[in-house]
Amino acid sequence: MKEKIIEKINYVPPFGYIQKGLKNFNDKKYVQKENIYQYRLSKIKIFKGENNSIIGIHSFFKNNKNEEISGEEGYNKEVNILETITLDIAPNDYLTNINVWLDDDYHIKKLKFGTKKGKEVIVGEGGEAKEVTYLNKDKENIILYLYGGYKEQLHNISCKYINNNYYFGNIYGYFELRIKLKNENFKKLINSNLKDLKYEDKILLSACLLPNSCFNIVMAFCVIVK
Repeated sequence: MKEKIIEKINYVPPFGYIQKGLKNFNDKKYVQKENIYQYRLSKIKIFKGENNSIIGIHSFFKNNKNEEISGEEGYNKEVNILETITLDIAPNDYLTNINVWLDDDYHIKKLKFGTKKGKEVIVGEGGEAKEVTYLNKDKENIILYLYGGYKEQLHNISCKYINNNYYFGNIYGYFELRIKLKNENFKKLINSNLKDLKYEDKILLSACLLPNSCFNIVMAFCVIVK
């Protein structure tokens, strides 16, 4: 199943311009093979310089133990950073939208990021909007990671994403049951009929009652091996 899920990942063509001498950043290692369910994009930092320019970007991920891990730094540390804009992505939320504005020479002038639950951040000014219509028309896709190139400032940016249905297809039922089990009356009802449950259902129930860290590891394993 993991090969099929990996095959469902799509990409957005780079916005901006590509030239020799650029330094690249790419966090694809967090989405390869089993890692697609071991890490999630949890934070984006966007760095601003003089004249409201966008110097670069830096993503962060959280693993199944809720530990924050730094992605590749997509900015030149020698350039003076005047302001840092941060988008924190909650554990029950996901990055779903990206908008890019370019000038006539394809320089990135403005960026906008949005999450499934409506949290947004806009950085920069000017330029002409380049709509990522197949990604931004709804919130049915999850952006897994960003990549691009920079020098004195951010020169190009892109991302890879996957449809919600493919990403959550094998684990939605687990999460739904886990949420229902937070209701004490529902939990008591299930436990009162425990002897009548099938063996497979007892295993499912046990998994959904695990602590968060253990539950996340089990879910990652289930999705990968199915």
